Amino acid sequence: MDSVKQKIERYKSEIHLFNSQADNYKVQIELLNKNNEDKLVVISELKERLEFYSDAIEDDQTHLTEFKTKNTNLELKIEQFQKKLNYLLLKKEALVKDNNDIEIQKEKIKTEIRDTLSLLDEL
Repeated sequence: MDSVKQKIERYKSEIHLFNSQADNYKVQIELLNKNNEDKLVVISELKERLEFYSDAIEDDQTHLTEFKTKNTNLELKIEQFQKKLNYLLLKKEALVKDNNDIEIQKEKIKTEIRDTLSLLDEL
């Protein structure tokens, strides 16, 4: 009989040990679940950040495209301005040349008038 009581006590002890181990495993599982939940929160936050940065990059690319378009338009306007400026410089040179020609003609006319007046004085 003692042997049966000892076996029962030993089984009770083993059951108690198994229950303790089961409780430990439960705690470990709960900790792992909590850890996984925390990781899911972090993953969710990282996903939100990624979406935010993706949107920001998309916006930056849009702004860059707009800037390139404006830059190209500005370069075209600068080119047109340079052509107009070159045209005006050529026109100025032509006017200066015309003015010089006029001054030369004026001097010739003055000389002719002086010569004519000289001839009249001689008469």
